[in-house]
Amino acid sequence: MRLRLVQVRFFIKVQPPFYVNIDTCYLRSGETLEIRVEFDPAYKVDRVCGTVKQKLTIVYQDHPQRDHVNLVGEVIFPNLTLSNNKLDFGSVLNETSKQLTITMANPNALPVNFQWSFVEEAEMSEDDVSGGQRASVVMQSTANSAANSFSSGFPPKPTASIRSNADPNLEMSSLPRLSQVAEMQGTLLPKQKQRPVVDINQIFDILPIMGVLEPGQTQDVTFTYFGMKNQKFDCLAVCQTEGGPEYEVTLKGQASRLDFRLDKTELDFGEIPYTEVQEREIVLANTGKVAFQFNWNLCALSRPPVLDCWPVSGQINPGDKERITIRFRTGIPDEVNEVALLEVAHFERQRINVRGHGIFPGILLLQGSNPDVFKGLERSNEQEHQTNKELALQRLRENGPPPQAACVSSTSSMHSTEISPNDSAASLAEWQPEPQVVEFEVDRHFICQSLLAKEKELWEKHLEKCNKESKDTFGKGSGRGSARGRGERRPMLEVTHITAAYYECNFGHIVLGHSGKKVISVYNCFHENVSFNINKRLLMQKGFQISPEKVSKLPPGKQVKLELTCFRDRTGEEGKQELNWIIPVRGGPSYEVKLMSEFVRPDLELSSDSIDFGHVVVGQVKRITIKLRNAKTVMASWDYKAPTAKPGKPMEFAYSLSPRSGRVAPGESQLVTVSFTPTSSRSYNQKVALRIMDNPMRKMLHMRGCGDGLRVNVEPSTTFELGPVLPGTEDCMQELFLCNPTNYTIEVYSVDFDTKYQEEEFFLHVYDKYENNSMEMPVRTPGALTWPAVAKHGREVRRQQERQRRLQEKERRLKERALRLQEATLRVEAARKASEEPPEDPEEAETLGRQESGKSLGEMCTTACGLSGNSGGEGLDGFRVCFVG
Repeated sequence: MRLRLVQVRFFIKVQPPFYVNIDTCYLRSGETLEIRVEFDPAYKVDRVCGTVKQKLTIVYQDHPQRDHVNLVGEVIFPNLTLSNNKLDFGSVLNETSKQLTITMANPNALPVNFQWSFVEEAEMSEDDVSGGQRASVVMQSTANSAANSFSSGFPPKPTASIRSNADPNLEMSSLPRLSQVAEMQGTLLPKQKQRPVVDINQIFDILPIMGVLEPGQTQDVTFTYFGMKNQKFDCLAVCQTEGGPEYEVTLKGQASRLDFRLDKTELDFGEIPYTEVQEREIVLANTGKVAFQFNWNLCALSRPPVLDCWPVSGQINPGDKERITIRFRTGIPDEVNEVALLEVAHFERQRINVRGHGIFPGILLLQGSNPDVFKGLERSNEQEHQTNKELALQRLRENGPPPQAACVSSTSSMHSTEISPNDSAASLAEWQPEPQVVEFEVDRHFICQSLLAKEKELWEKHLEKCNKESKDTFGKGSGRGSARGRGERRPMLEVTHITAAYYECNFGHIVLGHSGKKVISVYNCFHENVSFNINKRLLMQKGFQISPEKVSKLPPGKQVKLELTCFRDRTGEEGKQELNWIIPVRGGPSYEVKLMSEFVRPDLELSSDSIDFGHVVVGQVKRITIKLRNAKTVMASWDYKAPTAKPGKPMEFAYSLSPRSGRVAPGESQLVTVSFTPTSSRSYNQKVALRIMDNPMRKMLHMRGCGDGLRVNVEPSTTFELGPVLPGTEDCMQELFLCNPTNYTIEVYSVDFDTKYQEEEFFLHVYDKYENNSMEMPVRTPGALTWPAVAKHGREVRRQQERQRRLQEKERRLKERALRLQEATLRVEAARKASEEPPEDPEEAETLGRQESGKSLGEMCTTACGLSGNSGGEGLDGFRVCFVG
């Protein structure tokens, strides 16, 4: 292969500000060529630093390939960067000043020598109340300020003069320039509208006005605006840099008077729940042309947690309005008046009066369920409560009836014609508050005192916490001022949940296994419906039950009955049962009821649980009295049942109690007589069980006694035979001996021959207390007479029996006589009918009848005796004797 050397022809293309000395080149093989590339920095006529990036292109002749060379050129001038090029001072108060600051920085590697001056023209507007005329600002090139007159190589700049309305007769030397400016703006200023010139340095000022900034250094420049009365100014400030560009800053400023309007200074929240936060708005409007600052000063608040404002401070621009929210909560159920101070600019503080009356849904707990009888449930401290009631009654008489929304009575008679503050003192004195109102006032006053004490404590803790976080948050540590501005709203302190009243419901002493019941009523004192829930589970755990379990929408002035039941099983333990039952009223305070009961197992204490009767004669009774004492706090009922014999086994029980049952009141005692009546000669060791109602344990009484029988021994034998004896024999006898083997004196008598015994037997049988051949009487000593009461009663019975027998005999005889007389009458009548002339004398007729009938002489004698005897007892006795004889 044969290589051939080729000549190269190419063209160089480049864009300004880059230049080359050769644009067309021809190279033989092995030759080199030097090309010079030039950069012209003069293209940057604005004197602002910059960097130019372009490409040098090599184009070959008769060849498609192109080569590129990157070209970079950088131009550096003394440049600055300004943080802002427009400053609007807004509206300032007349004859006051305002400052704004911008930051200059030197980002380049060259030091910068700068100087500020005012150039060009500005417009001035006059906000006069009468006319609102406008004027022009003219720049004077001949008047240089002392601050700008320094030799630094800067070209001279004209200073600005402003035509003012302060002196209309003042002539201006720059009037032709003012006309030229007017022609450039397309308007002509009439000569009568010319105003005196005001030096711009009297309106605006710049510090520092000159200086040097080293590379990387920054400088704060302060612009000051001095407000002239009701005038507006526009101006242009220029920062000149030596060897660099000029930087313009537009300045605007206006001066005006400050004015504001507040739509209301009184806020009446009325009657509100004391736990709720209510909000109202007031409007603060800026009716002037100057923005102003406002701030709420809450130092005048007697209770700082009651009131809050948002925003607490801020700025309102001209023509704007600020809606300020006032948050208010009474915190107590009472009349609350507070004053908040609104500070607006330099004006005097505006007093904002805020008032409200705190109310709450309150209830009263009453005894029983009779709506006609008002009797409050017992309080925990009843003595203190009575004192508070007297104080509450005094306050009510002094201040008059409460608002209807605060307390509703059962009759509401006073609220239909409420006493106004303008009424006479006599009318107020005549008003007598109802018991419900007085009770409610006691609870309301207690709530106020408790809440105020807790509120003070919580506020002090809140201040300590805030002072630790920031000393300036509440200002001077008082906690009443604020610098929150438009930040987050200050959370108002939570109202502590309070218990309005403390009640007691004492079930007393309850027997184990029994239940105690109490009926209470809940009375609604609020002007709206009241609801509250009952924690049934908690009550059940503590042994209490309630019905109903929920009360919803109890009407105003009405009451609802609650039945409380306390129960404990009989196998439970003795002791107290207590529960602090909380009744939470929805939207209001709580009410605490201390439920108390004491469960007791009935029991009795015996003065002696063992009785020894010793030896007792069979047939006699010995009694010993014991005492049953009830040391418990409930009634004790006891009884005794004699044991019964089992089938096939005879039961002999020699002991008895009197009475056999009883009820012993708490702390009382009962005497019980225990009798021992032995029926045989033996020992009696037995136990008596006393049953106590609702007590599974029985009281055992151990009794011991011995029965001694009375007997005699007949000696030598109990069988005697006298043998054959002739009648009339007197010496036929046989002796026997009676021996007493016991320790008791014995009286012996003959049942068959002793008439005294027979008489006593008669007396006992007719005695009314002698039943079943048994009667209990005092023991007689041997040989003593019969018991006087028995003997007296027996003799009386005997006399009555004898008298009765005589009366019966007399009646029998009278009946027989009447019968015989009737028979005689019948015979006479029969005889009369038989004869033609009946005899007039019935006795003769009877005699004739007898003769005719052939009666015997004995019968006639008997009839005669019966007719001739009198009706007295002597006649009858004589008859008996004659008859017997």
